[in-house]
Amino acid sequence: MSIPLYEADLDAVQAPMIPRDLRTDLTTAIQTLPQNYRVVLILRDVDGLTAPEVAAELGVTVEAVKSRLHRARSMVREKLVASGYWNSAMDSENER
Repeated sequence: MSIPLYEADLDAVQAPMIPRDLRTDLTTAIQTLPQNYRVVLILRDVDGLTAPEVAAELGVTVEAVKSRLHRARSMVREKLVASGYWNSAMDSENER
């Protein structure tokens, strides 16, 4: 299954308080993910499907969905770090 990024409802994650340049870099980071990671990230984090729903949609195991989602989020984080949008303080806040 292929979900082009332009078909994803990214407006759902583009809150008005997010600076435009961050939105652009986030969109670019998502677009550059390998397709199998990008699809899982969009279905889970943008469309709000559960891991079992994503697994059923893609014909993979729930474990595969979780693994791909973790890798996709890590890749996006790395790209945002490189762009100066992420730091260790953000990781500490997210662990709470």
